[in-house]
Amino acid sequence: MLLDIASSCQHVMTKKQELKDDVRIFLYKRIVYIYIRSRQKSWRSFNNFIPEKGSSSLRENLKGMNNDAQTLPKIDKKLTLIKKTNIPTDPLLGLKQLQIWAQLDGAEEVFSRIFLVSELQWLLWAFGDSATKKRKKNLISSILNHLLKGTQFCEEAILKGQIFAL
Repeated sequence: MLLDIASSCQHVMTKKQELKDDVRIFLYKRIVYIYIRSRQKSWRSFNNFIPEKGSSSLRENLKGMNNDAQTLPKIDKKLTLIKKTNIPTDPLLGLKQLQIWAQLDGAEEVFSRIFLVSELQWLLWAFGDSATKKRKKNLISSILNHLLKGTQFCEEAILKGQIFAL
């Protein structure tokens, strides 16, 4: 009995299975179509298609995933509202805004990024301090000290009517 099963298995294995021409052409076109479409990034992301391992399309997907992961934490940052354009032009209101920002964590880094040296020197002049310091780091530390103490602008700076007016 076992010999009969073994001989029938050998007979089945030697017999070739061939597809009909129309089925073979259809499958060939579908496989090529799916492969070509899988190379297009937008189609892959829409259809959750995972490309073949080691291909450039896989590298594209990894880059896209990394870019998406890096953009998410940027939304959560509190310091995105600290922009030079958000400072009122009125010196007194601008001073209040700067005092609020000076109390935030990372204010020194943000101030160094958004303000020019000339604007920092103007702020020191408005506080009545000598603007002999030229290094941005020194200027920012002096300005933050004034802002945290609650120092007011001098009368001359208030009379200018505009913050950073030279």
